[in-house]
Amino acid sequence: MVVVTAVTGAGIVLVAGSLLPGRLGGTSTANPFALTGPAGMVATVLFDVGLALHAGSLVAGLVSLVLRFRAARGIERQQLRWVAAGGAAALGSHHTGWS
Repeated sequence: MVVVTAVTGAGIVLVAGSLLPGRLGGTSTANPFALTGPAGMVATVLFDVGLALHAGSLVAGLVSLVLRFRAARGIERQQLRWVAAGGAAALGSHHTGWS
């Protein structure tokens, strides 16, 4: 269920984000696909809903990992430590600019 929510949230963000009114990123170029009026408001709301779904699935996944780690013993616990170490290294490299 968490994977479905994450993928759905990401898909909504992708589609609704491409239809948001305003400028593209940090540029001065207007979004050529932007919807105006009520349709633009719907795109904005859908974008926010998609972000909330995606963020919620991240939290649910982390809670699931912690619960699984607490219940694990032996080899399974060691494997989960490696998964956590890899995730921490990936986040650390992303924030320090290694990637």
